Amino acid sequence: MSRGNKGERSELFALASLLVTGKLYISDESLTISDGLFFEISKIITSAESPEKMIYEIRDSEIAILDPVSGVQQNIERSAIKNKIISFLSEIRDVAGSDEMMAHTVASEMMQLLKAKKLSATSRHKADLKIESYDSRLGL
Repeated sequence: MSRGNKGERSELFALASLLVTGKLYISDESLTISDGLFFEISKIITSAESPEKMIYEIRDSEIAILDPVSGVQQNIERSAIKNKIISFLSEIRDVAGSDEMMAHTVASEMMQLLKAKKLSATSRHKADLKIESYDSRLGL
């Protein structure tokens, strides 16, 4: 079972959402999303500077998950992640306090599905996610 506060589970939710949509939307300074403007995500690397590093390559209908330590690659359908996102968001919202530590079923299932080793990177590491993206309109 996973243990973590609301913020840590939200980071896992953000990863799952990015993998499902495959898009990084552009927003203004008020965080209002610009309609139809986004970068397409090709790869996400979690905990890039630590042993918990995982690499997620986004493909048409699936995600290739690579564990660089073991060298094992597994493919999962993007729809499998999408099916869990709504219940995962409900679980995050239902937690009473931001520092409440509890075991959460959907979070555990999401971690297993994504082969995630930890909910967030250690405090030594500044970034939990590194995103490789491109703009298909400009070819960048």
